Amino acid sequence: LIPLFAVLLSGLFPSAARAINPCCAITGINGLTGIVTAIENDTGRTFTFKVTNAALLKSLHVGQPIYANFETRQVSVDPFEPCCGMVDIFSKAGVLQPKAAAAVHTNAGSAAAAAAKPEIAVHDYEVDGVEVALLSAVRSSGDTITLRWQYRNKTDEARKIGESFHGMGSSEAFSLDWDAYIVDVGARMQYHVLKDSTGNPVAARHGGNKVVVLGPKGTTSVWAKFTAPPAAVQHVTVFVAGVEPFEDVPISAIGKE
Repeated sequence: LIPLFAVLLSGLFPSAARAINPCCAITGINGLTGIVTAIENDTGRTFTFKVTNAALLKSLHVGQPIYANFETRQVSVDPFEPCCGMVDIFSKAGVLQPKAAAAVHTNAGSAAAAAAKPEIAVHDYEVDGVEVALLSAVRSSGDTITLRWQYRNKTDEARKIGESFHGMGSSEAFSLDWDAYIVDVGARMQYHVLKDSTGNPVAARHGGNKVVVLGPKGTTSVWAKFTAPPAAVQHVTVFVAGVEPFEDVPISAIGKE
């Protein structure tokens, strides 16, 4: 079944609706360490990923289908919101693979050989020891831009992010993306996160509270959709709460991240 979110999304952007299929399945869960083992259905490769959210970990089960992006080394329980970072990737023969040798599997399940590529830029977050990496800005169908960024805890201790967010109620679940926006500097136009028919952002949700806890060396990935500036605009400035602006960010076409 297509998740309810996809139904809402298709209502907002009909041309963006498409079939989404999981690529992988869970084969083992360590409830003490939060390390989950999974297999890629097409190739038989196995990989492990870390689950830091206790409620999410408890909800997982062996045989559960999941989504994996081997380029960004992110895992998703649903096709829209990455939840966890990969720890290791192994070949079918059980040989540990280097990061750059992994094949790319998008959340739609397609695959293509590619080398790992760096993020667009990295800035320090307002919390000591945490940085924010802007991963991509992709123009897609429906005149939208999807931004993806990641919070990285560089320390050996847990760090809290999102505490400075001033929203209340249902908005707290979107504390990491609610205030994000992009700017077409030439036209002096701001573009804020799109809202669905219920008034919620078309963006990543992070539980029910504004504060997100990053475990030691942990990461949290975020995405959000925005109305796109005119096609002639090739670069924008990206504003994310708690970090200095990302300037001259190139906009990629879909499929060319």
